[in-house]
Formats: sequence, structure tokens, C-alpha cells
Amino acid sequence: MGMRYEQKRWVVQGGYQGFRYQRTHTLAVTDSQSVTISPQWNLGQVYVRGSWVMWPQRPRFRVVGGLAYAVQARRNVFVRTETGIPVGGASISAEDFGEVEARVGFSAWRPYAGLAWDIPLGKSWFWQTSVGAAYHGKPRLEVKYTGFLETTNLSEDIRVIENNLRPYRYFPSVQLGIARRLR
Repeated sequence: MGMRYEQKRWVVQGGYQGFRYQRTHTLAVTDSQSVTISPQWNLGQVYVRGSWVMWPQRPRFRVVGGLAYAVQARRNVFVRTETGIPVGGASISAEDFGEVEARVGFSAWRPYAGLAWDIPLGKSWFWQTSVGAAYHGKPRLEVKYTGFLETTNLSEDIRVIENNLRPYRYFPSVQLGIARRLR
């Protein structure tokens, strides 16, 4: 959802983008044992972008730059079992397994750069396509766990995983939509 303002070869846009996913999945480990995975993703950001029209012909190509701020940033995954699970030939009960909560965090401020083009669909309506990338900063991984995982060296492995996530600082963005000119 967004709004747009045009002045000669300059275009300014602002709006909100959001995504929500919450669905519990049960994975069978054996015929009688299973693991429950519950992702809770609630992402939302407000943004403002400015662009310059490179060629005023149709379709109009633009260079886009902007900034977004995350107003909602929940990326959690909960893992638990109600039946216990087999590990290395032994069985761990549900009480001993406990619960795992993993959370990935990024910077709230996200600069954006890309290209966009418009195809007019009348006098004030047009089809808009935008392709670019947003910089989300260094990912932070936080894992809380109870049960048998407290007796392992998982905290050292979490730092290794967090280090392996560092290349994921840039996220591609493809946007397709219909927009209306305000002025």
C-alpha cells in the first residue's frame, strides 16, 4: 500500500509493506514420535523512496533510492515435542526435550536502491514494476532453550551459525502493482 507524488522528472513514494505467517507444523520423526515447529513471522515496514526519471519515454525508467523503518519485526520459531524424540538410538521424553525459541533480528533502518519502470494505464493509473535490494544490516541470532539442550555446547554453535548468516545483509526486492498518481 502506498502513495505517490510526481514533479517533472522526480517521483516521491511512501507507504507500508507487511507480511505475516503463523502456522504450526507437526513433523513425524517415527510412527509414534513427532516434533512441532511453530514459526511466528510478523514483518512490517514504513518506507519513503525518491526516484529520478532517466528517460521520459514510455515505459518510463527510474533510478530509485529510499529508506524504510521496521515497525514490526518478529521472526521467531518455536520447536517442541509432545511425544518425545529419538536421538542416537535413545529416546528423549517431551519433558526432557523442553522447548527451543530461535529469533533472528536485523537493523530497524533499511536503505534501498533499485530501478523502476511505469507503464501508463490511462491518465492517472499505471502499472509499476520495481527491482532492487535493501540493506538490513548484520543479522543477530538469539536462541533460548530448556531441557537437554542446556547440557550441550550449543551456545558456541549459535555464534558459528550467526557468523555464517553475515552474508545475508542484502535482501532482493521485486514489487509489482497498480498505482494512482496523486498530482
